[in-house]
Amino acid sequence: PFDLFLLSFWYRIFGISGESYQLFVYILLLLTTISIFFITKYVFGKKWIFSFLFYCIFLFPLFLNAEEGEILIGFFESLLLFLFVIFLKSQKYKWLFMCGLITGLIYITKQSSFMVVFPLIFVIGIDFFLKRIIFKQLLIRFLTFIFGIIIPIGLVLSYFVFNNGLKDYMYYTITFILGQYAHSASNIVHTDGLWMVASFIS
Repeated sequence: PFDLFLLSFWYRIFGISGESYQLFVYILLLLTTISIFFITKYVFGKKWIFSFLFYCIFLFPLFLNAEEGEILIGFFESLLLFLFVIFLKSQKYKWLFMCGLITGLIYITKQSSFMVVFPLIFVIGIDFFLKRIIFKQLLIRFLTFIFGIIIPIGLVLSYFVFNNGLKDYMYYTITFILGQYAHSASNIVHTDGLWMVASFIS
């Protein structure tokens, strides 16, 4: 998970301690709150105070009891929403590319949160079905978004490749579950092994 990479880097600078961890969490909370603040001002204009107060009263307390990974996801998704709204208003592909980057960071932080990509794809493509854009523009949108997603994932995979991290991954997911474990457990079938691999990956 990406939050553990960040936390490891943080510990190298500030040392491993309870105070260091709490400071890391407080900074994530601050970044999330700042992101929400700018979103509300950008979307609601002069009425931003009401939506921001809603966040402070009802949502911020939930983050106080969350782990660092959940807070980081909250920051990424609020930032993603902000950038996507900017893209919808400006129609500039650089913002869509940045949305892809943030989506990739969400995936390498917590894979189950990647479900956010599906409503984004729907909104990206809705203009084509409403005949506001042609197919070429739709294709450019999707390629720009997907290219942004691939970059963070590719960097993480490269890190594992150069540090031999994929050897353990391949052994424990493919070789062991579908090989040694499947032979030692007489009642298991290959489909069960594939489900176990899928569960391990997710």
